[in-house]
Amino acid sequence: MEITPTPNGYRLCVSAETIDKIHLKFAKLSFVAALVEKGIQLTTLGSFLTSTLWGYRNAYDAAHNFSEFEDKLTQISQATKRTVLMEVFGDKLETMTPSQLKFVGADWILRPD
Repeated sequence: MEITPTPNGYRLCVSAETIDKIHLKFAKLSFVAALVEKGIQLTTLGSFLTSTLWGYRNAYDAAHNFSEFEDKLTQISQATKRTVLMEVFGDKLETMTPSQLKFVGADWILRPD
């Protein structure tokens, strides 16, 4: 968090540096080997990332730029999931039907960004 001056006073914001650090933490979770080392499986990946996201949301919910921060978190999380799923399923991920995506818990891919 950082305090940012404005013409009307100050704002408490999530800093770009903090967002970069969070992005790096998620990037480290973008590989199956790293996930397995932490005891995370495909069936628990979604709940693990969701819990992590909620932790960050709760920690920074007072920030003036919370809405932008929350959008960035969602993008980071989805990129992490997509990278892992691409490692597991390869190009098959791009050709899966909506039912197949839902079955593997990747139906969020169908929603536009």
